[in-house]
Amino acid sequence: MSRVLSLPLVAFAAVFSIIAQAGLVPDQAIKDAEAGYFRRALSQIQPLVTAHPQDAELQYRYGQALTGIGRADDAVAALKAAVALDPKNGVYHRALGEAYGLKAQQGMADGSEGMFGMVGLMKSARGEFELGEQLAPEDVQSHVDLATYYIVVPGLMGGSYSKAHDEEALIDKLDAVQGLQVRATEAGNKDKMDDGVKLLQQAIEKDPTSGSRIALGLFYAGGKRYDDAFKTFRDTAAKDPKAYMAWYQIGKTAGLANANYDEGIASLRQYLSFTDLPDTLPSQAWAHFRLGNIYEAQGHKDDARAEYVLAASLNERADPDLASKLKDAQGRVK
Repeated sequence: MSRVLSLPLVAFAAVFSIIAQAGLVPDQAIKDAEAGYFRRALSQIQPLVTAHPQDAELQYRYGQALTGIGRADDAVAALKAAVALDPKNGVYHRALGEAYGLKAQQGMADGSEGMFGMVGLMKSARGEFELGEQLAPEDVQSHVDLATYYIVVPGLMGGSYSKAHDEEALIDKLDAVQGLQVRATEAGNKDKMDDGVKLLQQAIEKDPTSGSRIALGLFYAGGKRYDDAFKTFRDTAAKDPKAYMAWYQIGKTAGLANANYDEGIASLRQYLSFTDLPDTLPSQAWAHFRLGNIYEAQGHKDDARAEYVLAASLNERADPDLASKLKDAQGRVK
């Protein structure tokens, strides 16, 4: 699987590093989760959780899969159970922090969490990340999550570049690629685009996957350097036929940049042609939403409206961020 450190806070709920342990969890469920197929893993794990509620590893895997498909509340409950059963397991604490981060992200998107609720969730996430780092010092994802928190969260909520630097030094020793990616996140947060680009270019040289190339493209897009983003995503797709995210991002970037519309439409159609994609990638609903964005920008309201309606019908994950964006978009093309 490509290693990508997503720049937003939602990164806490993205792909997890997984430590296989013997026990009741089926090997296939572990493999499916490692590959990002959390729904498959969930279908195998859920019946076992009911039969063995006191098994900490089952609760952890269950919560991990629930986080992976966006069910934050259920994930928090399962991971709290895992932590209660095995409070010394740092990976469980880290996963619980990721679930809290997802819940905060969703609460921000749908307005279900007020300011105090958001602050509470973020403090809970930080506390779990810190416990995870202390209890599982060899788990690189615990350090990545904690460093990312320190970088992107305001100081009043525990953000600290100084603390992030301590974590970055540890990450460098455990995984040089992720160390460079985290440092690029910090550079981006400080609006130091050139520094971030150099760091991600170094990561690309060390990274055998397409992850760092995708991260560089996202970095360019985030800085509105759209020509560079297009080129990076094109190169990624050309070099790695399984870099599905590159096709999606070309389409998304076309909508953001108000440019290369035909290429954007073709790329999103290509993305939609892929079947059985991991749950870690944008859903078909998101791809149809991005198509709608392009048609809307072109002034093709009927086509845009059709894509938005289809996206809404396919939003099977009940993604609150997508639902909010669709509501606004459909209002524009009535």
